Amino acid sequence: MNAKIENETVMEQENTARGETQATEIISMLGSQCTRLMKTIKYILVFCGLVVLLFAVTNYRYSLANERNNQRWIEYLSQYDFVTQDGDGYNYFNSDVGGDVVNGKE
Repeated sequence: MNAKIENETVMEQENTARGETQATEIISMLGSQCTRLMKTIKYILVFCGLVVLLFAVTNYRYSLANERNNQRWIEYLSQYDFVTQDGDGYNYFNSDVGGDVVNGKE
């Protein structure tokens, strides 16, 4: 009977040791998976950061180009004399009329 109890005790200890070993293996496996997942997430975040930085630089460059284009148009249009006027506000677009342009029939 003592041998049977000792045998059961030894088996329980082996099962406990085996369970602890399996638990340790599962925990280490989960730890390694978490480490790989953390590295993957880090790479994804770095990639997304670079994409956002690229978009920001591109947007800044196009805004500078747009500003230069606007300045050129403003300079070009400010040099053009649309309607010449004297000091009294009369234009000389149609000099034979001798005054403001009349819209409609004369």
